[in-house]
Amino acid sequence: MIESSSYHLAWGLTIREKHCEFIDWLNSPEGMRYFHCGIENFVYEKNASGKFQYTELGWNAFTTNANVPGVRRRRLPGRH
Repeated sequence: MIESSSYHLAWGLTIREKHCEFIDWLNSPEGMRYFHCGIENFVYEKNASGKFQYTELGWNAFTTNANVPGVRRRRLPGRH
């Protein structure tokens, strides 16, 4: 069995190094904004004053529990 620390990806990094890079990015301002707000110009936009505003799709997804492209929804027990 190959240990994850010794397995190299195509670009020369180990899986552990790639995971660490991802966690570093996720904790950066850009990663936190992505995690909490979603994809810019898809779920939200920045207006002229720099504040975030939902796009129509983003607003509908949060207020009407609409289907979001690429996300599979599970049925909760007891709900139809």
